[in-house]
Amino acid sequence: MRARRLLAMFLVALFSAGCSKGGLYNPAPTASRTPTIAQPRTPSPSPKAGLLAFSSGESIYLVSLADNSIRRVTDGYSPSLSPSGREIVYCKDRNIWVVDADGRNPRLLAEVFSPSPLESWSLGAASVAWSPDGRFILYNRSRTGGSGVSEVWVMDREGNQPKLLLQSGNFLLPTWVGTNQVAVYHKWDGIIELFGLEGQIEGEINTRLQRAALSAQKSPGEVELWLLGPIIPVLEGGDIVVGSEGTWDVIAQGLNPIWSPEGESIVFIHDGAIWIMQKDRSGKYQLVNLDLLEGMPKSRMPLVCSFLSWVAP
Repeated sequence: MRARRLLAMFLVALFSAGCSKGGLYNPAPTASRTPTIAQPRTPSPSPKAGLLAFSSGESIYLVSLADNSIRRVTDGYSPSLSPSGREIVYCKDRNIWVVDADGRNPRLLAEVFSPSPLESWSLGAASVAWSPDGRFILYNRSRTGGSGVSEVWVMDREGNQPKLLLQSGNFLLPTWVGTNQVAVYHKWDGIIELFGLEGQIEGEINTRLQRAALSAQKSPGEVELWLLGPIIPVLEGGDIVVGSEGTWDVIAQGLNPIWSPEGESIVFIHDGAIWIMQKDRSGKYQLVNLDLLEGMPKSRMPLVCSFLSWVAP
């Protein structure tokens, strides 16, 4: 048990260090080619519209699913698209930035980095997420060295009125549940806690899955299905599971899974690529080949902070 906890603490340290610089592997700047979108072998579940944002290394990219185009937007990591698809909020230099989706007008939204004389104890932004109604931004602050301190905050879309919702000794990756509730997975007891925007606990789900560093996302549909998956790359990821309290099915291997806007498909990272498939495991195909980025060998990615964000404006 002690060995497992030490291993988990080491992995969280890797995660936090990677987020502070946009990824575990940071190559010297080189002329890079644009990654491409693979054509699906089957028409299902090929999305017909929407935008998908992701980070790879220290760059943020935007995919248009309507015409299978992809382009680099700006420097940074952990992007989240606004519900309209017009803006992207993201992390850069441990602070929170926002940029127009076409890459214009990047600007500092909130200065949340708190330096410390001991660098590994500095607190800064690790992830951000726009609320479904576009009114709020949820973010996580963690220590650079992975010492375990993690904070969950919410602020308005202009970067004002920050409110601390939760502080923990474990790394937390908060997600939105509707427009007024936040979900946080606690790794040691396998509990998903639900918080209101004033920090009050409004419910919990016992997953009985005691695993380190998982994200937990509720499906957008009326049926309460939860999507859980690892956010730390260990041997190309781990089990991605879907289910409800007490009943879980492993549907894939990979990292950082997210629901599609309609809740019928799942996108995730595995083996140097972004994949999409239906929640019943059918129609899996490779959407984006990340391995075409020069200077980033397949064996060393992807990349702790390759968070995904998908909207259908």
